[in-house]
Amino acid sequence: MKRFKLHPCSFAAAIIMMFCPTATQAQVSSIAIEGAESMIFGQTTDEPFNNEYALKVTGTGGTALSESQMASDFKVAWDIEGFKTANDTEGQYCDSYGAFTTNNAASLTTNFALRDVPMNFYGRMTATLINNGKTYRTVKYVVALGNKKKATGQVLPLAGYPKTYNDYPNELVGYESIKNTYGDGSDIILGGWNVAGSDGACKAVLMKDADDTKFVRFTSGTKNKSHIFTKKIDTPKGKLTFRTRIRFSVEGTVMTFTAGYPMWQSKKYACPISLSFDGNKLALNNTVLKNGTATATIEKDKWYDIVLYTDKSTERCAAHVYDGETLVANTDTIAWAEKAEPVYFSIGMNNSGIGNVDIAGCEAEKPSMGGDENTTTEMNLAVEKGNFYSVEVTYQGILSTGYINGDLSGYTLGTHETMKTETYTIAATRNVIDLRVADADATHVANITKATATIQPKRQKRSKRVVHHIGDSTSANNGSWAYRLKNLITTQYPELNALCTFHNDGAGGRNLSTYYAQGKLAAVLNDIYPDDVVMFGNNGTNGMGSYFEADVNYYLNAAEMLGAKIILNSYTPHGAVSTYASGYNTSTQTFDSYRKDGYETVVRKVADERRAGDDNYLGFVEIGKNADAAFNAYVADYAANGHTSREAAAQAIISCFTDHNHYSNGTLACDLMLNGYGNVKGIVAQLKEILSTAPASISSAMINDVMTTRRDIVYNVNGQRMNADNLEKGIYIINGKKIIVNK
Repeated sequence: MKRFKLHPCSFAAAIIMMFCPTATQAQVSSIAIEGAESMIFGQTTDEPFNNEYALKVTGTGGTALSESQMASDFKVAWDIEGFKTANDTEGQYCDSYGAFTTNNAASLTTNFALRDVPMNFYGRMTATLINNGKTYRTVKYVVALGNKKKATGQVLPLAGYPKTYNDYPNELVGYESIKNTYGDGSDIILGGWNVAGSDGACKAVLMKDADDTKFVRFTSGTKNKSHIFTKKIDTPKGKLTFRTRIRFSVEGTVMTFTAGYPMWQSKKYACPISLSFDGNKLALNNTVLKNGTATATIEKDKWYDIVLYTDKSTERCAAHVYDGETLVANTDTIAWAEKAEPVYFSIGMNNSGIGNVDIAGCEAEKPSMGGDENTTTEMNLAVEKGNFYSVEVTYQGILSTGYINGDLSGYTLGTHETMKTETYTIAATRNVIDLRVADADATHVANITKATATIQPKRQKRSKRVVHHIGDSTSANNGSWAYRLKNLITTQYPELNALCTFHNDGAGGRNLSTYYAQGKLAAVLNDIYPDDVVMFGNNGTNGMGSYFEADVNYYLNAAEMLGAKIILNSYTPHGAVSTYASGYNTSTQTFDSYRKDGYETVVRKVADERRAGDDNYLGFVEIGKNADAAFNAYVADYAANGHTSREAAAQAIISCFTDHNHYSNGTLACDLMLNGYGNVKGIVAQLKEILSTAPASISSAMINDVMTTRRDIVYNVNGQRMNADNLEKGIYIINGKKIIVNK
């Protein structure tokens, strides 16, 4: 038999192929993320929709590589910058409503499981591949739009997008808009705007000033080329108003409303409106803007707000320019330059302009339709604020109401896929009830054919007032103070129970925007009777939105308008765990963990303002600072509490915190907050004190002599302070005046 001798090098190669086949098979050339740009939310807060994403791996030969061709160290890590809120921990996104089902694993595919939450997110998805000792990274820009409500008549921005670029997450600074030469693109991050033109050097980039103001900088780089930042909209039938915050830097900057994509060289379109900057002044259709009778000077590198008024029905326009609140330039109403059906609103340079123009935000709105229109998607009903109305609406689609601002952008009343009539109770917090309807299904039909509002009878106060507490999981969830108080008030706190019925109306994982959008504030308002109390606090950890202080005041004003009194409370303390462990001083065995966050600062500021000038403000419940004091008193009294040392007592408190927000791992921390310790007043004692001394209004039918206000304190003839809610027949003294109550 003939024997063959295996060459040593051949033997080594065979061993490598046997045990390390990927050494020659998995040579990665490039990677890319495949999947939808716009994510889909689950139908409920409990059932997620699985948004599928895959990492396409291309080898050096140009063919796609499979998982079986990867090396033994192969894994993929997924992340989305910009999808985080303050409520998210590691591995959580979208206010804890989203997560990757597969991450940091040997898999080229994953799902982003997203439950229903009425919030909007804009971000950069990253996939990091480790293979054969090398690291590869790629990105894909994605959005998740869970709140597509918009103001009545709003045309720009598109539903779900912010009115100002400052509302985009910092992680998107540096993002560059897509470019489509003929203006047919639609940038998913920037709400449908895109860069267009033959100038290969033009671009639009999200940037940030030194003061943290974010804006889009549009840059043109080549003369005698077209370069524009543009957005296509539906042709207006009547009036349309554009509001743009802009900063000029070079002559040749233009703002146009055109009938076709503005190709400057060929001009194959009608341009009825053109506002141009020559480096010193503005002109609308060649009419120079004035400041009084003089030509208005427009400075470079300064922010201005430009309001452009257009009217298709008359084919006329006008422009106003504001420096802050001051009108600095304007025109009278002038004619369009030519007849047209304009559809492209654009900002950029004429074909000779080279340089930058900065845009901080752009809005467009048309007057809302209302009243007796036969078919419309919007109606406004005139009402008297402070009353409850039965609103009968005949509609098809998703019906919503209550647009206040970008944070409080409305809540859903109901949904019908066919035309039906429904009646809803709506608490009027303004002198108008706005009704809007959006598509409910693939038929894209959304109509309101009729709406009427009938005022309901005035409500009478209850025999015992209700305290509605509004907060997030730090007060409302199982184990938190409002949850426990609601369940224990009748058995453990009879004195407080005699003063009020306590409602835990908070909801975990919500901020002021999502609580409002889900109709939870509307439910509280609809349950208010005269002299009820809305207790507000423990809001902010899930995101503050764009107008937090205004949102807080809206909540309070709305409750007061409907007859409620107001109590504010500070937040529960940070648990001294993880990154917040410094809230407990191990050397002194003392706590200093009350919150100093931005949301807490705002609530304390609002409380100070209302204490000085709001007759419906009853008082402030100090939770955070008193919790620290109660914790410290408990620790100091460690032996009486069954502990072997101060440290052991402190750790018993700390162990209640499952994270820095939640304290349901035992009842000690919560009980100290509720009950206080020693001379430190807890939540219950403070509430009893406020409600015992806070007067209720006395019905005019009960009083012979003097009508008193809700702020009066009532005494009987023996000098004993009385609860004004439950006065028996007799004689009482209020502010030194006698009243006689006849029941």
